[in-house]
Amino acid sequence: MIRLSTCAVRRAFSAFVERHKDGWLHELGNQLTCYASTMDAVSSNAPDKFKSGSYKLLRGKMKVGRGGKLRSAHWVFDKLRDIEPEMRGRRLSSLRTDDWVGVRKAVLSLGGVKGDASKPSVTAISKFLHFYNPCLFVMCDRAEIRHFVLEHRWLRKQLENSTRLLAEAGVRGTDSTDI
Repeated sequence: MIRLSTCAVRRAFSAFVERHKDGWLHELGNQLTCYASTMDAVSSNAPDKFKSGSYKLLRGKMKVGRGGKLRSAHWVFDKLRDIEPEMRGRRLSSLRTDDWVGVRKAVLSLGGVKGDASKPSVTAISKFLHFYNPCLFVMCDRAEIRHFVLEHRWLRKQLENSTRLLAEAGVRGTDSTDI
């Protein structure tokens, strides 16, 4: 087991902040505000707090719903409020096999979050659920996938090879630029 002093952790965190201050880290304040706002609004059953806090941030700075009509803050709030309460405290690392029903219901309940879409918006659904419970629901948008998944060369190469093979076999919708 590695033991680190509080001072060493502080120095490492300060170096990390300095290194990333001009990148994605500047959005951390917005994200923390959004987490707190969502938790406060849902736990106090306050849709107006959700609208003026999380929904406004997600809609504005985090660009949820761009390119499509997003449902109202009250519609989204009602869906989040109706998620089984035990899902609020769950973590990916502590999921039980019977939790899949609650996770599935949560995802499906937000399926119509973009009212004019012909299919569910995975990005919009995942962002709202992520700010409902970041320990359980992972944010899934193009930037996140590129940064946290495709930055691993071994995985990116496997996806590129699979895409190429599917395209050669004539499978539609397998444009490698999507990766």
